[in-house]
Amino acid sequence: ISATTLPDIKVVVIIVDSLKILFSLTANWTPDFYDKSSNKECLKRIYNDIRLLVVSFSGWSSADVIYTKLFNDCVNLLMNMPYSMIPVLIPKIGNTVFSKTSLESVPPPCTLSSVEGANKGVGQDTLLLVQFEERNMSIVKLLVDRLDLELKCSEDKREQMTLTKITLLPALRTLARGNSTVRHFVRKRTLPPLKTVTGRPEEGQDLRARLVKLMVHADHSLAYSTADFLFVLCKENVDRLVKYTGFGNAAGLLMQRGLLAGGSHEGEADYSSDSGDSDTEEFIQCQSELDPITGAPKVHEPSVLDSMTEEEKEAEAVKLMDAIDKLNKTGVIKMVDTSGQVVSKENMQDK
Repeated sequence: ISATTLPDIKVVVIIVDSLKILFSLTANWTPDFYDKSSNKECLKRIYNDIRLLVVSFSGWSSADVIYTKLFNDCVNLLMNMPYSMIPVLIPKIGNTVFSKTSLESVPPPCTLSSVEGANKGVGQDTLLLVQFEERNMSIVKLLVDRLDLELKCSEDKREQMTLTKITLLPALRTLARGNSTVRHFVRKRTLPPLKTVTGRPEEGQDLRARLVKLMVHADHSLAYSTADFLFVLCKENVDRLVKYTGFGNAAGLLMQRGLLAGGSHEGEADYSSDSGDSDTEEFIQCQSELDPITGAPKVHEPSVLDSMTEEEKEAEAVKLMDAIDKLNKTGVIKMVDTSGQVVSKENMQDK
């Protein structure tokens, strides 16, 4: 396997078929499967090979459809990966002989339209070194770079959005949820510490803005997958998610999880106790001026309620409740409480 020599397509076809079989065999694995397995060394060898394939073939994925399939099938397997095996993907520095490439000279994300750069040696070595917390994060960096690149291309290439939804977001979510080092690395790239906030979270050209836009995408599965990924990066803490995305963008996920009232989701992930999310001085100074719904600075405008009497306010409230009840009865919307449970008009009035 080499990042600078185009592999034989016949060999790649055999690898792709093998990866599909492995995906079917691992589809029902639980996060603790590795701890219960009697073939730990075999599993380690498989996922180490997956790491090598992803690092080596990522630059070739646009050269031919079969190379794209190979890359996608490798990433698919990462979605089923037991948490205890994630360290195999990010080996400790010193346990493996890496190339002499330093973090500062890591090549930029590969393009989807050409492999000319790879033919000139941009791919460097199969075991490219991206050091973070004493581990080689090359595969994680490649996946995040690929995610960022495909989000940039999604407006012109609809199929790239499908790839993002099906493979990259769920795979990165699994890796981040099962390993604190991966989560720290991905969060630094995806959700860097906030400074002075001047606009909405979805406004901008960085990776965070692109992901926040997807949280309200018309494709529900894509929106949920994106929100779930960001929620994991926030250690499934509601306040932290709202800080980065705004409550409005996060409301769909929080309603499905029954977390509209705040708090943290209790799941199988064991998040570290360190916050790792200290606010910058710039953000602390402007935090009180932010609208928690939009995540943007508040717009101070006179309220229409200021010129209304109490009787007029009560009449408008009754009209609003009747309109919501009509939509609820026709099935257009469903009224829910803070825990996400459906409630009737009478129950809403009682509360």
